[in-house]
Amino acid sequence: MITLKEYSGLLTDRLILEAILAKKIIIEPFSLDKLKLEDPSTWPDQLRPTSYVFTLGESYSVISQGTQMLRATESADKSLVWHRIDEELVLSPGECIHARTYERIGLAEDISGMIDGLKQIAEKFVTVHTTSGTWNPGDGGPNDPRGPYPMLLEMRNDGPKPVVFKVKDPICKMEFFKLPEPVKRPYYKIKYAKANR
Repeated sequence: MITLKEYSGLLTDRLILEAILAKKIIIEPFSLDKLKLEDPSTWPDQLRPTSYVFTLGESYSVISQGTQMLRATESADKSLVWHRIDEELVLSPGECIHARTYERIGLAEDISGMIDGLKQIAEKFVTVHTTSGTWNPGDGGPNDPRGPYPMLLEMRNDGPKPVVFKVKDPICKMEFFKLPEPVKRPYYKIKYAKANR
């Protein structure tokens, strides 16, 4: 049986858990209480064959109606108005929001992640992450002074009907890739990198 140390490529379910146990993938919260690496009956429900499912957090934002124009090269943070999701979030047709995952994520310098949608969301014509689907090596990881943080999802309803979400509903998944070597300049050291907290 191959181990994480000798492998590079897309991680299987068991290798994802091995990376979590080795703190190369940090997911908070994540319970290790009953987890046994070689016993799939102890694995969390959010673990898929080659990915891990993340759930909707407690807040979302929209671009302020008073914003006249956004510059492509600047952060939209100053134009965002944040709201708390009390009971449910209704995403109307054509509506665009930023939503955070409930879980926080961090990766070691030799792990990369790809954010992807879920079938039950996609079949309603909701895009959960419009662009920038890469979670870079080192981002939020063990050596990042900022620590793990939630994914910021760029959601849009392209369907004909409103779609209702509740906090902790499954919202997206991440696939993980083990690199053949750690990157020399992890994401948190790059000039334009910033945490969307």
